[in-house]
Amino acid sequence: MKKTIIALVGILFFSSCATIFSGTKCKVKVKDGSPVAAKVYVNGSYEGTAPCKIKISKNSLKAGTIVEIKADGFETQKVTLIRKIKMAALIGDIVTGVVWLAIDFGDGAIYRAFPNKIEYNLVIDANAKATDVKFKTGDLVYFTNENYKNQEGVVKIAYPNKLIITVKKNNDKEIDVEALYINVSKR
Repeated sequence: MKKTIIALVGILFFSSCATIFSGTKCKVKVKDGSPVAAKVYVNGSYEGTAPCKIKISKNSLKAGTIVEIKADGFETQKVTLIRKIKMAALIGDIVTGVVWLAIDFGDGAIYRAFPNKIEYNLVIDANAKATDVKFKTGDLVYFTNENYKNQEGVVKIAYPNKLIITVKKNNDKEIDVEALYINVSKR
């Protein structure tokens, strides 16, 4: 019992509010965007596909952390994360004893990432190579994603990364729909 009390007092003495309650890593959420399942990289290291939550060392924010969102055929979106002071931790450290500030600033626990939520909408890269699937005017295709899922259409115009497809609506009226290669398949 005596050792447990000494251990708890030691932890409290050498830890501060921010270190105890939020730790030295922060979470940043990459929301789902367009195109779906884009790849997420942090400082060049692959972290997963969107949507995802990534953990970043609060000390690494000091030098600036770059989050890149990539997808084939699209321009890469880069977001630079910066660090901001968590006001609640700062106030808690001041109220409970200024000595805790040194610990929180030293281990970076007093900081948070900004922004902590990333939304993306990648732009088609006009200079990107076309995919292996070649579409041409007149091809019969069907949608695998988006609002027209499983609906058929005919390719009207084929661009390197997107198509203009003529689709029949329920009232037999034809409309032109723009779709990315990844959202259609040949029939």
